Amino acid sequence: GLAGRGAEDEAEEYMLCALTQEALRRIHELSPQGLSNISWSIVTLGLTCHASARQFLAGAAQRAARELAEFAPQAIANLCWAVCRLSGHEEAPCAAGFATCVAEHL
Repeated sequence: GLAGRGAEDEAEEYMLCALTQEALRRIHELSPQGLSNISWSIVTLGLTCHASARQFLAGAAQRAARELAEFAPQAIANLCWAVCRLSGHEEAPCAAGFATCVAEHL
């Protein structure tokens, strides 16, 4: 994350975490592309150290596994890339389940 770089960066990280929590709250309202984009952004911004970010990634993986046919190939690729960052965290089984689902549909 951005912590430890100063008050402005800490405020930015707080805001990003609040946005992640809101996205998690609304996860069922998001389009497949929205899930993919937010997942990619969470990892790119280095927010996986926060529980809410990991919970979002796990929730996105679970939803995508159930609705895989609704996801464009690029959205699936972005989600695969993002959820693999859950390795080593308690949410890792969700990533493994998603990877299995994707592999079965190739």
